[in-house]
Amino acid sequence: MFNFLKKKKSDKKILVSYAKGKFIPITAVPDPIFSEKMMGDGVAILIAGDTIYAPCDAKVAMVATTYHAVGLNLVDGTELLIHIGLETVNLNGKGFTPLVKANDEIKKGEPIMKIDLNVMKENNLELYTPLVVLNQDSHPFKDIHKQDDIEVGDELIQFN
Repeated sequence: MFNFLKKKKSDKKILVSYAKGKFIPITAVPDPIFSEKMMGDGVAILIAGDTIYAPCDAKVAMVATTYHAVGLNLVDGTELLIHIGLETVNLNGKGFTPLVKANDEIKKGEPIMKIDLNVMKENNLELYTPLVVLNQDSHPFKDIHKQDDIEVGDELIQFN
């Protein structure tokens, strides 16, 4: 009786894959900044496609001036960083076309960055692309991917 007065239990927040490629545990990313979780915990994808997508609804906090990284803020205060490739900062923006800018409101699955794969190949850059939860201590999560080959939109992270 009076079930309509009970609060509906909220669904757990899930982030989806932001690129097509191969799932890589963050500890296996060949850069100690990420593998040793100096910036925070997360996951990574060795991307095979040319587009990065929003892993969830969010507000764009920043797009690096060199376009190699995008920061996202979620409504609940979760702060995310998508770092596209390793050593890509040295390209000074070459090979990247941002599709969003700071303060844009984006939806899960929306394209946020295009990558020129020829530029990456010419510079011998593998596109290990970590997604780091910068404030993981206050926003704990677990990775829930189900296979090593990842498609855009596959479930990736679930917050507790």
